[in-house]
Amino acid sequence: MKVASEGSFTKAATALGITQPAVSQNISELEKQAGVKLFNREKGSVSLTDHGRLLLEYAMKIKTLGDSADRLFTQLPPADLTVFASDEIWQHILSPALSNFSRIHPQIIFRRTSARECDLAVVIVPASSAAPVPNSIAKVRMSICAASLEKSLNFDLLYLPSESFARTNTCALIRSLLTDISL
Repeated sequence: MKVASEGSFTKAATALGITQPAVSQNISELEKQAGVKLFNREKGSVSLTDHGRLLLEYAMKIKTLGDSADRLFTQLPPADLTVFASDEIWQHILSPALSNFSRIHPQIIFRRTSARECDLAVVIVPASSAAPVPNSIAKVRMSICAASLEKSLNFDLLYLPSESFARTNTCALIRSLLTDISL
């Protein structure tokens, strides 16, 4: 990841605090294990190949999951959070997920509210090809197919934190928890 972001083995080595030959050896071993070339090497710079870009996407996902796991065990400050959601969303999605979260972080209390002025709103909206809703922390595509319909209907389940809640570690933790929900 560092070689890709720096565009140079030497700059990556400096940023990582290791030698350039160590970086080169690690990349060479990674390419050997993958069985493909990951970088185009040119004098003074490197760029990702198509295979390299694909591996970088996976590496970034792995790093995000690792960071999320680290945050899971971080001590969070006590909080009393309000959540807006329909009965169905609360019962079938949020309550089970937040119950697990509360076992690990009992100092975080979730209270369901009927007011849209809350710390976190979870809503269902008709799916569209439009850009994600600003400030959404997760977007899960759901398909509902009824016998009376000739095609399935698609909906997006959006997790929308308040502006102040969105900047907290608790929000980051809940974001990772809720994005892992499979419907």
